[in-house]
Amino acid sequence: MRRLMRNYHISESTILIMLAVTVGLSTGAGVLVFRTTFHGLEHFFFETLGQDGFIGHWLEAINLPPALATILILTAVGALVGLIVQAFVGHEKYHGVAGIMESVALTGGRLPYMKQPAKAIASALSLGAGASVGPEDPSVQIGASLGSFFGQYLGLSEERVVLLVGAGSASAIAAAFNAPIAGVFFAIEVVLGRFETSAISVIVLSAVISSAITRAFIGARPTFGQLNYVLGSPEQLVFFVLLGILLAGVAVIVIRLFFWTTEFWHTRLHLPLPIEVAVTGALVGTIGVF
Repeated sequence: MRRLMRNYHISESTILIMLAVTVGLSTGAGVLVFRTTFHGLEHFFFETLGQDGFIGHWLEAINLPPALATILILTAVGALVGLIVQAFVGHEKYHGVAGIMESVALTGGRLPYMKQPAKAIASALSLGAGASVGPEDPSVQIGASLGSFFGQYLGLSEERVVLLVGAGSASAIAAAFNAPIAGVFFAIEVVLGRFETSAISVIVLSAVISSAITRAFIGARPTFGQLNYVLGSPEQLVFFVLLGILLAGVAVIVIRLFFWTTEFWHTRLHLPLPIEVAVTGALVGTIGVF
């Protein structure tokens, strides 16, 4: 960046604004391609191949329930995803947002961006096949990896690389949820973990541009519908407090169950990754059918 400033007489703030625009544009485009891909795969798996498609008709012809097509598809896709991850991603201690937070804290935001295409393909296949995950975490990985790539490619300092990782994460949330403000707060509170006035302009600009990209192609409708609820009396707030406490307990149970199942699969069974993911796909498909 110093070379650009010296050769072209561009100020540091101008370069950061240019990078914010670049990260926002690329993240918006990347998330848009990712969403289009997994929605297309979803149609292919369930409409063309699924219960009402080729596999369903084949199962019906041999007197088997067409609903078994869902289990077969998830099992096959699980094995394929396992092969992709095993071949191109490898073992990672932390995945998704946790891995981004680890990188920001320990390695100055230098993410292994070369692995991101394989991760995106595996995530799109999983989502398209009906796996019980959402597109938000893979979207954040796309944005953070793009921000890290630009920072590393230009040889920026760790502080600037981390800033671009935060900008990419904010852009991803803005594009995935059509909510740039939520993306900004997510980047500041979760990814960066600190509030810096100098970083706000870069993160906000990236998030707004990324959101504009997805709005131009998908539309401006909110991801979650607006609730037409009117608070009748202040006493009703007590129920919201109780709901918050209840959901906090549920969240703790889900998180602990997640870590327990992770330990069970990786430390007790010791199955090859493709078989492990195929079995998981079969279980998810069975739950979905019955």
